[in-house]
Amino acid sequence: MNRKAFKRNVFIIFMLLIILITSSCMKNLGGGTMNPDTNQTADILTIDIPEVDKDLNLPDNMADARVVTVNGRPRLYINGRLTQPIMFYGNNLGHNWDGIEREIAKAGNNDIHVVGVGLNIKKPLLHTELNRVMKMVLNNNPDAYIILRISPWWNAEEFGLDGSIHNYKNQKGEIWPIASLGSDAWYDKAKTLIRKTINTILETPEYAERVIGYHFCAGDTGEWFGPRYWDGDIDCSQVNTEKFREYLKEKYQDLSKLREAWGDESLTFESVEVPSSMVGLGPGYDRFKDDETIMFDKSKRVYIDYLDYYNGLIAGRIAGFAEVVKEETGGRSLAVTFYGYHTEVRVPASGSFGLGRLLECPEIDIISGPVSYADRNEGGIGAYMPFVSTVASAGKLWFDEADYRSPIRTSAGFEAGVGDEGNIASLELLIEVAKREIGKCMVFNTGAWFFDLVARGWYDDDGFWREISRLQDLYEKYAVYQTHMETPEVAVILDERAMNISGDPWQMGSDLMGDFRHELYRSGLSFGMYLIEDVIDNRVPDARLYIMLNPWRIDEESAENIAKVVNRPGKTSLWVYGSGMTDEESFEKMSGFRLKKVYNVNGANHVRFNEKALEMLNYIEKETVFGSEVDVLYTVDTEDAVTLGKYTDIEGAGMAALERNDFKSVFLGNTRLSREILRSIGEYAGANVFIDTNETFYACHGLAVLHTNSDGRKTVSFSETLDVYDYFNDKWYTGVNSYTFNAEKYHTYYLFYGNKEEFQRAGIGKEQ
Repeated sequence: MNRKAFKRNVFIIFMLLIILITSSCMKNLGGGTMNPDTNQTADILTIDIPEVDKDLNLPDNMADARVVTVNGRPRLYINGRLTQPIMFYGNNLGHNWDGIEREIAKAGNNDIHVVGVGLNIKKPLLHTELNRVMKMVLNNNPDAYIILRISPWWNAEEFGLDGSIHNYKNQKGEIWPIASLGSDAWYDKAKTLIRKTINTILETPEYAERVIGYHFCAGDTGEWFGPRYWDGDIDCSQVNTEKFREYLKEKYQDLSKLREAWGDESLTFESVEVPSSMVGLGPGYDRFKDDETIMFDKSKRVYIDYLDYYNGLIAGRIAGFAEVVKEETGGRSLAVTFYGYHTEVRVPASGSFGLGRLLECPEIDIISGPVSYADRNEGGIGAYMPFVSTVASAGKLWFDEADYRSPIRTSAGFEAGVGDEGNIASLELLIEVAKREIGKCMVFNTGAWFFDLVARGWYDDDGFWREISRLQDLYEKYAVYQTHMETPEVAVILDERAMNISGDPWQMGSDLMGDFRHELYRSGLSFGMYLIEDVIDNRVPDARLYIMLNPWRIDEESAENIAKVVNRPGKTSLWVYGSGMTDEESFEKMSGFRLKKVYNVNGANHVRFNEKALEMLNYIEKETVFGSEVDVLYTVDTEDAVTLGKYTDIEGAGMAALERNDFKSVFLGNTRLSREILRSIGEYAGANVFIDTNETFYACHGLAVLHTNSDGRKTVSFSETLDVYDYFNDKWYTGVNSYTFNAEKYHTYYLFYGNKEEFQRAGIGKEQ
């Protein structure tokens, strides 16, 4: 072998060693990752725990908890052991704790050992309060790992600050005894308080080995929207105004650019004020809206800039608290927060539309929010509040706060009257709802904590926790079965920033999020809900259908990236309403459609299907789709597009389809997507319609979950011949392409579908 060949071979061996070492290191990394393909491994039950900087002087027995992406999916590990994301959370910050203590004990007796409780860090005797809370948990569940819910947010004066400057002030000039989230001085003191709290816990070894995370809260009900969002207020305090001005200076740099954007030559950076009204804000359902559906007029730019600023502010505040947790614990404790309530609060004025920015924060592990309060009980859809699939694609875990209004009442609790509305009818049905909840978690790769909101003993029942324990074991087996991340057949895409340009975000938010979820969850399709960054960065590569809900604010570079994903063989995309502020060329590059903007005098946005649509779209039952009022409509002006429907009040195509280079594209100028439209376009795209009975249905690779609202015969159809395991009936059906069974009303069914041997190797459906 000559010297050159020898050197080349040495180099190749050296590079292979580098790759092997890098792969090993990636397996051991903690925290989230934006790469869905990291850590391909068959053995997911344990991981190696990374060493921590010895200069931190952390306790030797300190617990280690982290979210790690394995086989493309974020997983929770405690002390290096895979732990399924199912836990109990008790609201212990009121009085009458007896029910909470029994729930903690019964959960522990059934191997549920992750427990969340509140710690009031405002109290001067922090050690005393900490001792009380920790003993309450550990006396009842000695093996518990604890996530502490803490809030460093209250009156700025209690932090030694001037309340007239640093407290929240609404547009009426009323000052409220709560710190403005725009106050940097409050924020610095809050971070110091979180550091103190963490170090107090780490100073006590028996607590350091049990506390695994910190759930930091601020804003309305601690959930980081508002403050006073539901009252229709906006923060016009001095500190928030100054913070907004800083944002504008950084964004525009030059005053002339600000004046041009806002159409006001008298402006200075120092004269800008927070607007006294805001699109989407208002008490209850009485929301302020602009006369433009999309706010093109320069005089409205103040709204858009403020919403961009405020949602970024909230995401940044949360990220900063997460950084403190990781710094103080050497990355060994979880950073947990509420956020991203898209489908519930619906409008960006809430401050809840910065989830995409928050997901870029490597220190965040878990994001959470309640199960949607709409249609959540027996027979309901139990929807997520956020576009939830984006959380897992970013390497984070979403946790549902499952504060179901249980029929169980074993404690007096507190706040009489709260939590009594809309109870689940019986313990049997509570368990069926819990089955739906955990089935949903397995499909979407999420977690749930069962939360006793008002300490009534909602989950104070051994039978309930026995079932949860059984499903926890099943979740682990299914995790072993899942060797890689697969994209659902239908990817629903939201652009958070595009909602900031909507002049009527409450109505748009209702059409595209709040009301839409009721159609989507009952469509019988395999779906996921993502943010537009997932498409831009190619993290949703394998969907058959991409539903672009609001493609109204996409720049040229992003449009290029989106086109590369959706305009491939075998892909179909659905474009909703119009192009908005996306330029015509970029919209056409992505969708294939050239649109014409038409001012709509009558305001109506109704589309009537033609015969071609009724032939092509098999599930369409109504000839006309009635939509919300808009001031502008978009008509299709593309030669090779096939018209499927026309607007009722103006001339022009309001629905069309085209096929080019083995990909398909559909445009719908309406904003109301029925389950019939979803099934029809899904089928047109090649997606499987599993069931069309309008019942709650979730599905991913290998698992279909059905929650019924009626009894009788049900048929679930598959796109190929395979094996089906009916989990709760413990029966296998091999070599089938559909499964028909008798279902009970308000019951949940898990159908594992695929290869019987592969499931049984993971422990699912093994014959006794």
